[in-house]
Amino acid sequence: MNKENTSGQSGDLFSNLLGGIEKLVKLAEDLQKNSENISKEGEVDLSSIKDGLKANYSFTVKTAAGSASSNAASARPRTRPANKSAAKSDIVVPREIELDVDVFEEADAIKIFAQFSGVADQDIAVALNGDILEIDASSAQQHFRKEILLSKKVTGKIDRAFKNGVLELTLPLAAAS
Repeated sequence: MNKENTSGQSGDLFSNLLGGIEKLVKLAEDLQKNSENISKEGEVDLSSIKDGLKANYSFTVKTAAGSASSNAASARPRTRPANKSAAKSDIVVPREIELDVDVFEEADAIKIFAQFSGVADQDIAVALNGDILEIDASSAQQHFRKEILLSKKVTGKIDRAFKNGVLELTLPLAAAS
């Protein structure tokens, strides 16, 4: 077994952290002395997590210097969308939710139950890709998604029923070889 000395790594991390805090304090002091504001916005590429995923950010640091001369309305905090184009186009991004499902293995089939809120039957897509069952469903406010690794081989036929927001899937087992 190969043991590595990590005390040097944690020491470097600790000194880097303290150095960063020291720089932040110095920056705050300089801002207060010069009555300056800092604004920054940008985009972070998160394609290493999910292909095409990006995050927008925006922040402004304002000092209290000079706020006494400004009126109360301008002294209130203001917010705005980080993505300026999104504010103009009324884009609504539904939140994605991983479905909670119940999986039952019976003698002749695998049964799966999934509960949906605010989704109609026609908005639910079910696909079988090899030994993975994929369930996707969308409404205006949210997107449901679940991939289920099946423990046994199935025939490929999917019997489906949807009642009172509960989707019931029956996947007949393939004949044993």
